Amino acid sequence: MEYQGLILGMATVWTIWFTRLVCIKGVYYMGRPFWPVFLVAGIGALVAALFTPNSLVSSIIGVFGFCCLWGIGETIQLDKRYQKGEFAYHPRLQRQRERAKSAASQHDSTES
Repeated sequence: MEYQGLILGMATVWTIWFTRLVCIKGVYYMGRPFWPVFLVAGIGALVAALFTPNSLVSSIIGVFGFCCLWGIGETIQLDKRYQKGEFAYHPRLQRQRERAKSAASQHDSTES
C-alpha cells in the first residue's frame, strides 16, 4: 500500500491553512510590508525543492513554496480590505496610520 498520496494531501491542506493564518496575522500586525517575507520564503522553498532527493519531501516543500508565493497576492488583497475598514488593524498599527494621515493633512494644509 502506498501512503505518499495521503501524506502529500494532508501536508497540502495543512500548508494552505498555515500560510493563510500567517498571512492574516502578518497583515494584522505589520500591514502590507509583510509580503517580502512570503517572497523570500517561497523562492527559498522552491529552490530547496529542486535539490531535495526524496520525491515526497520535495513535493511538500514545493507546495509550501507555491503557497508562500500565492500568499503575496493574498497579503495585498487583505491589506486593501483592511484599508476599506472591513477588518481592524492591530491598535498600534492603526495609531501609526492615523498619525501619518494627520501629519500628511497638516502638511497639505500648510502648503495651500
